[in-house]
Amino acid sequence: MKLFTSDFHLDHKNILQYSHRPYPSVVEMAGMFIHNTNKLINKGDILYFLGDWSLNKSAVPLISKINCPVHFIFGNHDKSNRKLITSLDNVVSYGDIIETHIGPEKTSVTLCHYAMITFNKSHHGALNIHGHSHGDLQESYNRLDVGIDNAAKLLGEYRPFTEAEVLSQISRINELYTPMILDSHHPQR
Repeated sequence: MKLFTSDFHLDHKNILQYSHRPYPSVVEMAGMFIHNTNKLINKGDILYFLGDWSLNKSAVPLISKINCPVHFIFGNHDKSNRKLITSLDNVVSYGDIIETHIGPEKTSVTLCHYAMITFNKSHHGALNIHGHSHGDLQESYNRLDVGIDNAAKLLGEYRPFTEAEVLSQISRINELYTPMILDSHHPQR
């Protein structure tokens, strides 16, 4: 199974107020986020972390407490941690993307810290899974914010989204929004 999340901001004290997180301290918040992540993980799972693990180097070692491989994309708040984080396997640069597949239909997915308007195969049913917006960005067709704050909003708990939850949330969103209709003269992508 693949799990998706972002924007833990583990040592960012101001995030407690900014995102209205119900924790008395960043230490308790970090412990709960890691606990909630690990209780979803089974042998062979992969966590895709889409940026903003922490502001400072002190919280980077907590990545080792995640009980599965972590595929990591740098977020804008991970800049000071590049050296420590790049020692992990499966790290891509700030602003880069990972492409993968999810679900029984092997749906194409573009993962990035940031939401995208258009992306590879976006006109052919592909999805954009991102973080950065803390649940504040308007939902859009075939796109989902998997950040920890949006998980609390949509799932009722600060934890990653599972593949099934991503597909369920995308389905719900797509019922509300009509995809961009392409001009029939637009070249095939």
